[in-house]
Amino acid sequence: MLKKLAKLNALQLILLAFLITGLINISIAYFEISGLSNIRSEQTDIFFPSSKVIGTVWMLLIAGLSYSFSVVAKKNESIAKHFIFLFLICVTYPFYTMGFSSLISMILGNLVTIFYGSFVGGLLYASFKTQSFVVSLIPIWVVFVTLLMFRIYS
Repeated sequence: MLKKLAKLNALQLILLAFLITGLINISIAYFEISGLSNIRSEQTDIFFPSSKVIGTVWMLLIAGLSYSFSVVAKKNESIAKHFIFLFLICVTYPFYTMGFSSLISMILGNLVTIFYGSFVGGLLYASFKTQSFVVSLIPIWVVFVTLLMFRIYS
């Protein structure tokens, strides 16, 4: 699978990632899944981004991840494998958090994403500085959202 994905150009990979994340976002919107954090933020005056904003940010982050994969996969297959795992961690989040309804799963998922995204960004830094920056936007975003979650639940 990695070799087939590596043959795709950046635009093809971004479109494939948009298809996957788009289907997930459409499902979230269709089933009106807003999650614990959105519900809790509506009960308080604490800011938390809407699910539409979160979905849009994730589409952009995944596009960046896809672009970065397209560059790295052609030069370093061993690092490129980490992109697939990071992508899967990110896009399956709505599933393993049971539709954003399990606070413990959300916090654990956020921590895994922060640490693994940071690890991948660090792996890239020596040889792929631009891609390292782009991938590092994922843990930065997740840290931001996690801090908002802690404010909502404290």
